[in-house]
Amino acid sequence: MQDIWHFPRTELTKKLTNAIRYNIIHSFTLFAPRRIGKTYFLNYDLKPALDELGYKTIYFSFADQIGNHLQQFKNSLASNIDRTIFAKLKVKEISFPWCKVVISQNTPFADLSILELLSILAHEAEKRSSQIVLMLDEIQELIYVDNAEGFVGELRTALDLNKNYVKVIFTGSSRYGLRKMFSDNKAPFFHFGTSLKMEPFGREFTDFLAKTYHSITGKHIDEEQFYQIFSKLNFVTLSIREFLSFYMMCQDISLEDAYKGFEAEIFDKNGYVSYWNSLIQAEKILLLGLVNNFQNFYSEKFYDFVFHNYHIEITQGRVQNALNKLLKQGDIHENDNGEYEIEDLFMKRWLESRKDEPGIV
Repeated sequence: MQDIWHFPRTELTKKLTNAIRYNIIHSFTLFAPRRIGKTYFLNYDLKPALDELGYKTIYFSFADQIGNHLQQFKNSLASNIDRTIFAKLKVKEISFPWCKVVISQNTPFADLSILELLSILAHEAEKRSSQIVLMLDEIQELIYVDNAEGFVGELRTALDLNKNYVKVIFTGSSRYGLRKMFSDNKAPFFHFGTSLKMEPFGREFTDFLAKTYHSITGKHIDEEQFYQIFSKLNFVTLSIREFLSFYMMCQDISLEDAYKGFEAEIFDKNGYVSYWNSLIQAEKILLLGLVNNFQNFYSEKFYDFVFHNYHIEITQGRVQNALNKLLKQGDIHENDNGEYEIEDLFMKRWLESRKDEPGIV
């Protein structure tokens, strides 16, 4: 079913499909902050384009899994193996330089290793004169899975050995997680493929939404004002769509008043009070430092600010531990300029409105 609100990322789709089609690169890492539309792009733009070109696309999200990520991923690969092609070719065994797999009508593919599964899929693609494109969404979630090192190492080996027929697109929304997976010297996918950043939409997107809104309701939206609300929402794709849904349910209300109501509803729905109460003192102080425009948490100026405003003496060790924890949890991130930012825009707005309240720490 077609989504009438879908605004295609035509240029990015063309860029990636051409790179895959002409074997320019066998692996990509696509970064975008949460809710910008990575998953939507993979499934509504890139997958249909690749399917049309004859590629076999396999999408798997590590963010959606509960329990055994390894087995669930293997189940996904196994479900995409076409047994009929081996039956037609009367193939009973496939030998690779690195492994041998016995094929029968009852072969339990999900019990095979990742290397064996990807090798079979590559062999199938070769027989069809095609290629496989793996779309591995939110790959950074693996750094939070216990004992995942062997799984990640086997995945890299399998992708390396089968790169002629298996292309891969990794996506992630955590700069910290992707750095641990791809950039650090000891990262399992160090120097594996090319990194790309998915840029947020601009004015053309909100103009499109406004026109679609008009075609449905017969009502006009001030396009400049609507774009400014998109800017307030930090250009987050899903947030502006949620706001538009909220606005459509309002009766004869201005965009500005609707935004105030929308923000208040988000504050309440997201449970920021409970989140704040779950943080330790040092974590609260760092977040308060960010909304007060501090970046150097080891400076005397910051320590003086903390003592003067909250009557707390904080040590460098406590700052370091709190900073590492907030980064690892994804509560904050480093932007492209190396500055720390609070990940959740509405959490930041909530804290800005309460930063001077007595007892906030």
